[in-house]
Amino acid sequence: KLRYFRRTLMSAGVLPEIDVLLHDLETYGTRLLATLPAAHSALLGRFFRWHMLPLIRRTLQDRPMTRGTFSARRAQLRYIAELLQWLDTHGMTIETVDQPAIDRFVSADRVRQQVGPFVTWAVQERIAPNVAVTTIRSRGTGSHLSDPDLAAIAMQVFTDESIPLPTRLITLFA
Repeated sequence: KLRYFRRTLMSAGVLPEIDVLLHDLETYGTRLLATLPAAHSALLGRFFRWHMLPLIRRTLQDRPMTRGTFSARRAQLRYIAELLQWLDTHGMTIETVDQPAIDRFVSADRVRQQVGPFVTWAVQERIAPNVAVTTIRSRGTGSHLSDPDLAAIAMQVFTDESIPLPTRLITLFA
């Protein structure tokens, strides 16, 4: 009801326009932080306020947040809080965790991979010195072959029966 009332007041010009879902994410983050132990709250709060929110704002570029982005970021905050609790349960902190422990946490549930940006941030900020974050460089999206060259290769793959069929199929999708 409050959200509806707020939107009505914004559309009437009584309240300034805001990104409602971004505001809701900020509110959710603040409430989540209040439920965590002090050390967890301080660490997750730092990530949330100084990394996640600025990144979201840059990405949105004055466009409103989508429901999907809101849900994904909210879930990401929950999984990070879960990681911090899991570390406590296993006698570790983000400062003492190592790569095998992070791998164990993530491998238990595929959606836990959402903690990746937090772990990367912690490594970059030198908070998690025992974790190695690898970056994979993109090969780029463009082809280095001209269109005629690509057409010639495709024709060879289609017609050359000396190339095993599985290889021919894989080549078409590479």
